[in-house]
Amino acid sequence: SDPRLYAAMLGAMRAGCAYCAIDPSFPDRQAADVVRDARACAIVGPSERARAIADAGGVATWIDPDAPPHAHADPIRVAPDSLAYVIYTSGTTGKPKGVEIEHRSLLNLVAGDIEAFGLGVHDRVAQGSIAGYDSSVEEMWLAWAVGACVVVMDDATARTGPDLVGWLRDERITVLCPPPTLLRTLGLDDPPRALPDLRLAYVGGEALPADVALQWSRGMRLENGYGPTECTVTCLRCTVRPGEAVTIGRPIPGTRAWVVDPDQTTLPEVADGVHGELVVGGASLARGYRGKPDVTAARFVDHPALGRVYRTGDLVHRDAHGDFHYHGRIDAQVKLRGHRVELGAVEARLAAQPGVLEAACAVRGRGAGERLEAHVVMRAGAVLDATALRAALAEELPPALVPAAIAAIDAVPRSIGGKLERHRLPAIAEPRDGRVAAAGPMTDTERLVCRAVADVLGMDGAVDPDADFFDDLGLDSLTVAMVVSRLRADARTRAASVRMTYAHRTARAAAAAIDGETGMRFARAGRTDAKAAGHAMPAAVTLAQAAVLAVLVVAGSQLLWVPDLARLAVRDGDATAIDAVVLACAAVMAVPAWAMATVALAALTKWTIIGRYRPMRVRAWSWWHLRHWTVTRAASLVPWGLLETAGLAPA
Repeated sequence: SDPRLYAAMLGAMRAGCAYCAIDPSFPDRQAADVVRDARACAIVGPSERARAIADAGGVATWIDPDAPPHAHADPIRVAPDSLAYVIYTSGTTGKPKGVEIEHRSLLNLVAGDIEAFGLGVHDRVAQGSIAGYDSSVEEMWLAWAVGACVVVMDDATARTGPDLVGWLRDERITVLCPPPTLLRTLGLDDPPRALPDLRLAYVGGEALPADVALQWSRGMRLENGYGPTECTVTCLRCTVRPGEAVTIGRPIPGTRAWVVDPDQTTLPEVADGVHGELVVGGASLARGYRGKPDVTAARFVDHPALGRVYRTGDLVHRDAHGDFHYHGRIDAQVKLRGHRVELGAVEARLAAQPGVLEAACAVRGRGAGERLEAHVVMRAGAVLDATALRAALAEELPPALVPAAIAAIDAVPRSIGGKLERHRLPAIAEPRDGRVAAAGPMTDTERLVCRAVADVLGMDGAVDPDADFFDDLGLDSLTVAMVVSRLRADARTRAASVRMTYAHRTARAAAAAIDGETGMRFARAGRTDAKAAGHAMPAAVTLAQAAVLAVLVVAGSQLLWVPDLARLAVRDGDATAIDAVVLACAAVMAVPAWAMATVALAALTKWTIIGRYRPMRVRAWSWWHLRHWTVTRAASLVPWGLLETAGLAPA
């Protein structure tokens, strides 16, 4: 969320350079590898860690963003084929690969977004991806290209699941670009009602489940985007509509896509409806992999009929309408909770560890239960220490590539031809220590928390209320969010929050915190029970609301006199120059006058019929309901967008 990050990226492009953002979760050794591989001319960063990475990566120039600025220089014009940025992804050798994206590819993406989404200066785009991932590029330029606002969520906010809803509402987010899994963890039955400002949910990074698509496509625009880093973030997309099949859509303008037979050397096209490998061509294609011409030639091929195309390695088919349907990966590269993982990268690092002869990885489970598992063949006399292996990998690989479980195996399963057969790798049983419920009484809230945890983990038995959520039960940020979503669906545990589970790491402690928070809410409302204040009077309240609306209509209709007053002011066309100036000044002053008048009206209405708000539960169609409704109607008259543009309202 540091604004200096965005200043550094834009400054590099303004100077005619390309930028490469380093994922802060990278260990120092991997960060230095990236800097060295990119052949960076300078590194920008305020910390001593940045200087250490620069030294380790052989970069002579270290720029402190807090230093006084140099003299102003005009921006350098760049050519369409000039390099814009480099994004590093994992490689099959365990070494990162730098994908080089040119300005023409970025411009093609941005121009297509402007045409497709019609965003404007009043939009507020949530930026949840870190700059080291290419998805951040589209999030930023969705806003920057039209003068809209980029609202950066910190890493903790991006993982909070149900708690994220309040942040989105408070920040009045209009555009959200999450992975589909995050939408599920928000736990919303009616997304348009819960997030009235949100008008575009632009998902990508993993397959969009049908139930999530149905829920989020009703009442707002849901866009499903597809694209590997090598194709400039998004190269295909579609608008998801209720009741229609979920696809990855069609190529964006300037880009083309085909389905070919990957088993034939010439990669011939296949007929519609036939499964094959997706290849992409056109303006979306990257220049290649930085400093790796052989790898570039293998993935960016010159097709005899289609021209230069990128082999995605994804299995798809195209239907008769021209829409593409995604069916998973052809090779060992997989998607794990939104992160693209090449299993060969993990296997290469595992095989390099002392005592390990060979390694093979696989992704097990689905949805929240999805995890990366690794099997290793140990050298003669060596004994597996899974904890030590995971710790060693954590020093060299980003968190997404560290296996959740490692087990020893006598031999890696292979075909007659010697190819690794991942589907034959045995599943690693999850540890059950601390998961069986201890004998003894539990409160109702403790039972509800334990049941929610068991449901999310798919456990048949009960959960020990004293087991640690993370160390014993193996929960992570995603499964915690799903547990909280289930708890919030029950009125008795509606006070649950993601932050509460991190602070109270057992079901017993979390239940006590939920009970305490629930009691505090009732106490703040001045009550010791759950009864709502007021009596429901639908007919009377409806008549009162109609009266308020009638007053507003009559008051607003008086504005129709303005043209006549203007004609009287210029004396039926016999106006002098002074009259015209006076009338123009009056018209200009009318706008701030209207803003001040509506703000004063809203404040007066609130203090007159409400006074000071206090936490309480109010019965629908009661006088309390009417009073709050009247205040919100008065506040809606204020031109908030105009005040925000003028810097007079919170952004």
